[in-house]
Parts: sequence; structure tokens; C-alpha cells
Amino acid sequence: MAKNSNLHAAKAAKNDEFYTQLTDIEKEMAHYREHFRGKVIFCNCDDPTWSNFWRYFHLNFGFLGLKKLIATHYNPEAPTYKLEYEGGDDYNIEAGVRTDLMQNGDFRSDECIELLKECDIVVTNPPFSLFREYVAQLVECEKKFIIIGNINAITYKEFFPLLKNNEVWMGMSIHSGDREFRVPDYYDTRSPSFRQDEYGNKYVRVVGVRWYTNLDHPKRHEPLTLFRRYADEPERFPKYDNYDAINVDKTVDIPCDYDGVMGVPISFLDKYCPEQFEIVSFRKGDDGKDLVFTREREREFNRTFESLFDGVDGSDYGCEADDLQRRKESVCSRSDTTADMKFFAEYICARPELVKIALAERERESRDVLRQCNEPAERTCQRLQNQWSQDICASAYQTTLNLFFRASTALPGVIKNAEGKIHGKPTYARILIRRRR
Repeated sequence: MAKNSNLHAAKAAKNDEFYTQLTDIEKEMAHYREHFRGKVIFCNCDDPTWSNFWRYFHLNFGFLGLKKLIATHYNPEAPTYKLEYEGGDDYNIEAGVRTDLMQNGDFRSDECIELLKECDIVVTNPPFSLFREYVAQLVECEKKFIIIGNINAITYKEFFPLLKNNEVWMGMSIHSGDREFRVPDYYDTRSPSFRQDEYGNKYVRVVGVRWYTNLDHPKRHEPLTLFRRYADEPERFPKYDNYDAINVDKTVDIPCDYDGVMGVPISFLDKYCPEQFEIVSFRKGDDGKDLVFTREREREFNRTFESLFDGVDGSDYGCEADDLQRRKESVCSRSDTTADMKFFAEYICARPELVKIALAERERESRDVLRQCNEPAERTCQRLQNQWSQDICASAYQTTLNLFFRASTALPGVIKNAEGKIHGKPTYARILIRRRR
């Protein structure tokens, strides 16, 4: 059992081996020079043989005015060592005092915790798979840090309160896109983002990388310039069904004249200024479920659809009244019931007034549909019937949905909840904020 455990640990360690590029480190560290002077820097997830964190601080030891540099790294199969440097030979990155450890260099080991207590600032790329535990340890030890991680860390229930309470914030240099990391030779080369340079070094690109820190920097105090006005176009900002707040698709679209609560993408934190905004909460509505909204036009059209069938009994469809009601509710909730959508399709196509209503709704978005609406109802109906005769078996749900139900499409910069939907409506992850007065 112990042997299998070691194998699993080794596999997990290998999956977390991502070596940050020196250029990315340089761009971020340049903003914290005043914080480094006279301090002990600890890189506790860094093999000095490979680590560009060790390389950067060693080469710039005198320039930054450091007091001491320490590095440790993890080896699941054997004890490792610590390397300490206190100056004198900055350009020889192998210079330093090596001391063997009794344990394997895990940041949670007693030896590494003692070194953590000794240091002033931790700077490293921790294992993404252990990010929650890693940050919790730093907070418990009340350490300053600059670490790299994934933007999805914002959604962790253990980590978001630190952002909300201004105990942690985003770094300076990475605010979008992906970053390339060097990986060990044994890395799986089947990844689509994999490349190999002319020297045989392997690299992969990782999406959504961010720096996180609790060292202050000037950018986090720069207020956003807001130009949109809620009063001019309230339809742009639909209200959530389960929370008294409006939805804002993009950070740049935050209205300057709205004093209530707003739901914004998690990427808002890249431009968050604590003097300008207050973070209220994350993700959940009053019902404890993910924030969700139905566009007002969608609500109105669903009501219209339901009213079209008021007074219609099951005999018109050749079924029992209870079954008809179930099918109506299924369609109006837009649950994935292809058979029920197909059930209504023939009747809908045969009713010119229904087709006209559907096309009129679509006319607002397409001039082509406007021309269709000017056709005689019978001709429009026949054309749609011909189209549906080909499409309905393959995609009855989507065809009817597109005409009769304008679904709330995926919003930019959001993470879909694992639950998928609430009462048939898509759910979203949003940060709830309000402007400070």
C-alpha cells in the first residue's frame, strides 16, 4: 500500500511541474522592489536547478538589496535539500549553502514550515492542485507573498473571502490570455498547446494564469473610467431572477450612474479598485443558488407562447389534457425534451398566426426575417414546413427553440456552474459589487 501511495504522489507531483518563464517573473517582480529591500525571500516550491525564481533573485540579489534567499523543492521519492544564499557571488546561480533535509521538501513538512516562519516574503509557483492548502498556510503564518495561479482560484470558497476582504489581490503584469510554461522531459506531449524548442525543451500554454499577492502596488488604486449610463439603456442590464442586482456582461460596461448591486465577470478583479468599489458577495442569489436571469423579452415571449395554447384541450393534439399540460410546461421551461418539441412543431407550422408571431420576434434582429414577415402567412408557413421537414428529426429542439424561445446565451467571462441550469435556465458565476459613494 505504501508503495502505491508513493507512486500516486509521484504522479501528482509530475502533473504540477510547471516552470515559470523568467520574462514573466521579471515583469511582475519589477513592481515590488521597495518591498524586497532587507528581506528574506523564500521560494518553497523551487528546485534551484530549474527554478527561474531562484535564478531571478540570485542574479538580482544585490540590486534588490535582499538579506537572504532560500529555496526548497519537493521529491516524493526521497529527502531533498535547502539552498541558502546571502550574497557575494550574484552571477553564479549555483553559489549558496546546501543543507540536506530529513524530509521530502513538501511545503507542509515541519522543516519547510520552520523555514517559512523565518522568511519575510514567499515568491513561487505553487502546485495548482494544492492551491487552496498552500494559500491557507501562508495566511495562517501571516506571510507576505507573490504567487502565480489560475484565475479559477477566484471561485474557491476558501480563497474568495480573502479577495473580498482585501487581504489578497491581483498582481500587476498578467490580466488576460495564457502563459507558456516549461515542463519536464517526461511531460505528456499529446497536449494541443505543447511545443518543443530547438534545444529540446518542452513547453505548454496554460489558460487563465494570474499573479496573486498581498503586497501593495499602485495599479490596484487606479479607478476605472466608467462611461455607460444605466438610465440611457436599462435593457442592456437585465435584473437577476433570484437577487436584487443587475447583470453587467463586461467590466468596461459597468454603468457610472447605478448605485445598486451589480453582477460582473470574475475578470473584473483585474481592474478592481477598493476605493471605487465594494465586493458584496460571489455567485449565489437569495435562494442559495447561482445567479440566473431571464431576459425580459424571453419572459414576455414565453408568456405569449403559453397564452397561444390557453383553452386548447388535449383533443386538438390527440392526447389527454394532463399530458398536453406536461408537454407545454416542458417546452416553456426549455428542458431538453426533443420529443415534446417535435410534438408541437407540426401544430405550430400549421398555424400561420403562430409563425407570424415568431417571425415578428426575430425581425428585430434580422432584416432578412423582416422580409420573411412580409410574405403571405401561408407562404411563410409552407417554407418553414419544408425546412422543418428536413431539420426537425435531426434537431427539433433547437429549431423550435430558436424560433420561439430566445435563450439566454453564455455570457463573456463567466464560468458555468456544474449544476448546469436552474429551472431550465442557464446559471452563471458572477461577482456582486457596488460603487462606493
